[in-house]
Amino acid sequence: MMRDNEFLAAFQSDPTTASTASWADFISGNSASSITQCRSSACTLDPARTMGTGSGLSLQPCSGASCTPLYVVNNIYTEQSGISGAVQTPFTRTVQAIDVSAQDERIVSTVSWRYHAIPYSVTIYDHFTPWQ
Repeated sequence: MMRDNEFLAAFQSDPTTASTASWADFISGNSASSITQCRSSACTLDPARTMGTGSGLSLQPCSGASCTPLYVVNNIYTEQSGISGAVQTPFTRTVQAIDVSAQDERIVSTVSWRYHAIPYSVTIYDHFTPWQ
């Protein structure tokens, strides 16, 4: 969705350069739709927040060595502990973008937890490329 938002904004400005401009902004720009901060370190994704990168938005860099635990509220896993009825879970979620090439970003999402002092995790991968 963030890559798509960058493309739509660039297309309105100049359809002939939209793919190149939006990809550059998505990968290394300063807007809330950029994943710049998640290329050098892991980020956390909170779907209960407004889409974007940065303070108060859904995608935020993890602080320190780990991301905050997830809480469940109304069947949604969030990082917001201050919501009424929030119950802390043993899970953490990280998202990181890894450069494969100038035209390919691998997105790695991992959910981790400990059960009886044994660490577990599930990781999924996807690839993003510029709009053609």
